Parts: sequence; structure tokens; C-alpha cells
Amino acid sequence: MKVGELCRREVATIDGDESVAAAARRMRDARVDQLIVVERGGGGVRPVGVVTERDLVVSVLADEGADPAKLQIGTLVRDGFASVTVDEDLDETLHRMRSFEARRLPVIDRSGHVHGVVTLDDVLAAIRREVDAGTLAQHRRRASEVLHRGPHGRTRGA
Repeated sequence: MKVGELCRREVATIDGDESVAAAARRMRDARVDQLIVVERGGGGVRPVGVVTERDLVVSVLADEGADPAKLQIGTLVRDGFASVTVDEDLDETLHRMRSFEARRLPVIDRSGHVHGVVTLDDVLAAIRREVDAGTLAQHRRRASEVLHRGPHGRTRGA
């Protein structure tokens, strides 16, 4: 399964020139703990980074001089954020999540635009379904063999 088939299409985003206070409100209203920071234009929305609740706490609230109403969210965006493309497999996605210690990643389409977001829980549930389907197929094959050959491997009627 490709991650583009699995990801959630509703994505909470914010423009880099919006305030930290606006980001906090958007997180609260959307009931998410992460926003994808985006640039708009060129026929789509391109991700430039990710900001989390933890980023707001550590970089803004813990800094006594920071004013959340005036500080732009783009100043919190770090270089080199992790994302996955719509064509990546689940194992590649899981590897990227582990490498970047991320529980959710933006999913990018072939044009570099935001396609969705995938969570660790989404990936693990999909892998579980694949394992369950494989196990069920094995059981069905074995049951079919038993019906045709008998429980001891001898062909019935021979």
C-alpha cells in the first residue's frame, strides 16, 4: 500500500507570516498538535516546515521576551523537516518516522504540494491489516489443502 492511499486529506496548515498566537488558536480549533507551515502559490500549497505544540511551548512560552501575538510562526520553522511522498510504501514511511522521531508526517504529491498527513497510528493499523490479511490467506490455503488432501496429506479417495 502506498502512503498516498492511506493518509488523511484534511490537513491543518498555517502560513509562515501568521502569528504564533494564531497557530495556537488553529491547533486548538482543529484539535491537532501540529500544523504544516506552507507557502501558497504556483497552483498549490507547498510545505516549508512543521510546527508542533512543543515548539510553541519551548520556543515561545518559555522565552519570557517573546510576544506570541507579534512573533511570526515562520521564525520557528527549522530547516530539513521530514515528509513522505504519495508513492512511498508503508515500510519507507515507518523508517522515516523513526529516523526523524516523528509521529506524523506531511504527505507530498508529485508536484511538491501538500496531499495529506499520515500518522504513526495510521501506518501501524495499515501494516496490521496487511499482516492479518496474509495470515488469513495462509489459513484459507491450509484449510483448502486439508479438504482436498485430508488431514494427513493423502489425497482423498486414493
